[in-house]
Amino acid sequence: MARYKNHIVLERRMSPNTVAGYLHDVERLAQYICAEYRVAPKWTTTAMTEAFMASLYDLGVEKTTQARTLSGIKSFFNFLLLEGVVTASPAEFLEGPKTGRRLPEVLTISEIDAILATFDTGSELGLRNAAMVETMYSCGLRVSELTGLRLGDIFFDDGFVRVVGKGDRQRLVPFSDAARQRISEWLSVRFAFSGTAGATSKSGAGGKSDAIFINRRGGPLSRVMVFMILKDAVAEMEEENRLLQDTVLELQGQLEQARRELEEYIVTFDKDSNIVTLPKRASGY
Repeated sequence: MARYKNHIVLERRMSPNTVAGYLHDVERLAQYICAEYRVAPKWTTTAMTEAFMASLYDLGVEKTTQARTLSGIKSFFNFLLLEGVVTASPAEFLEGPKTGRRLPEVLTISEIDAILATFDTGSELGLRNAAMVETMYSCGLRVSELTGLRLGDIFFDDGFVRVVGKGDRQRLVPFSDAARQRISEWLSVRFAFSGTAGATSKSGAGGKSDAIFINRRGGPLSRVMVFMILKDAVAEMEEENRLLQDTVLELQGQLEQARRELEEYIVTFDKDSNIVTLPKRASGY
C-alpha cells in the first residue's frame, strides 16, 4: 500500500484529498475481499469486484461515491499491473453508475454582498475574511486553490493571480478591482495580524508561511477553517434577514393599525342623498 501511495502522490501527482479517497477505497475493497472470500487482494477476480460494487449499491452509497470508489480501485489494479503483481486488472471492464451532470449552484451578487457585509472590516480578521471571499468569488477558485495562494502569486500591475490547481497545473486568472482593493487592504495588515513579518517558509513550519491568507499563528488557513468562516457568515446573514423580515412584518402591522385608526376620523358624503356621515370619533360629541 505504501508503494501505491508513493505512486499516486509522486508520479500521478494527485491532490491530498484524492490520495486519501483512493487509499480509503482500496482498503475498503481489501476488507471486503478478505471477509467474504478470505483471499489476498491480489487474487481478486472480476466477479469479486462486481460483488463489492453491488454491496455499495445495497448499502445505499451515493452514485458519485460509487463512481469515485471504482475509479480508485481501477487505479490500484493498474498499479499492480505495472508492478507485475497481477497479469490483468479485474476492474478493467467494469462500468460505474451513471451519475449524470448538473450545473453547480452559484451565489448571486446580492448574496455575496450580504456575506461580505457580515465581516467587520475595521478589524484585521474582517479584512482577511472579506478579501478571502471576494478573491474566491471574483476569480472562481476552489477552496483548496484559495488556501494555496502565495504572496508571489499576486501580480497587481497585470491584474492576474497565479493559481495552482489539481495535478499542480498552473493558470493565470484575472481578478476584479474589488478583489484588488480587498487584497491590498488585507496585505497592509497581514504581518501585524500574526506577528510574522518577513515570513518566507512555504511549509508553515515554525508558525511562518508565505500563504496570502493565514491564521493567527502565521500558518496557512486550512480548508476546514475556510468552510467554518463561510458557514458562520451565512448563518449571520440569515439571522439578519430573519430580523429584517420581523421588522417588516412589525411595520406592516403598525401601518394596518394606523389605517384602522384613521378610518375613525374620515367624513363621508353621499351625493345622492346629501347625507353626511360623521366619523366615529365625532359622533359622540
